[in-house]
Amino acid sequence: MTAISLILVVAAILAYRNFAATDSRRMDQSSFYGVVTEGRVKTITMVPDGIGFEIRGTLSSEATDPDDRSVERFSTYVLADPALLETLSDHGVSIKAEAPRRGSVLRLLAPWILLLFFGAVVAFSMRRMRQGGDPVLSLRRSRAKRSSLTGRITFEDVAGMEEAKQELREIVEFLAGR
Repeated sequence: MTAISLILVVAAILAYRNFAATDSRRMDQSSFYGVVTEGRVKTITMVPDGIGFEIRGTLSSEATDPDDRSVERFSTYVLADPALLETLSDHGVSIKAEAPRRGSVLRLLAPWILLLFFGAVVAFSMRRMRQGGDPVLSLRRSRAKRSSLTGRITFEDVAGMEEAKQELREIVEFLAGR
C-alpha cells in the first residue's frame, strides 16, 4: 500500500513540474535592471514573498524597426528594493501585483512524503523483526541454549581459576544464607 502511495506522489510531482514549466526566459537581477533602463520591459506582474519579488513579464526585442520587434516572456527574482517601483515607473513599465502564493505542491506534500517514508521504515523494521532478521534490532530473548550436562557442577569444574572459585563460593554462601 505504501509503495502505491509513493508512486502516486512521485507521479504528481513530476506532472506538476511538467505542466508548470513555461516558455519564459529566466533572467538575473542585474539583467532585469539593464533591460528596464533600456526601455525593453513593457509589462510585469510582481508577486511578493517577504524578501523580494518574483517578477514575470514581457520583453520587447532589440530590433530597431518597430514592426520587427517581437515579444518575449521572462521571469526573474528581485530582492526588495525601495527604488524598484520608482525605476519601473520612470521607464514606463506597466505593473500588476498579485497576492503571495501559498506554496508549491511540493511544500504541501513534503510532510506527507516524510510521513510515508518513516512509516515505510517502521513497517520494514517490524517485518524484519518478526522474521528473525537483524539481532541488533530484535527485542527477543537471548538465543543462548541451556547446557545439557547431567549431574552436579562442583568447584573443581572451574579448572584452576581462583577468582571464579571465590565468586562461586560467595554466591553459594549468599544463597545458603537465605
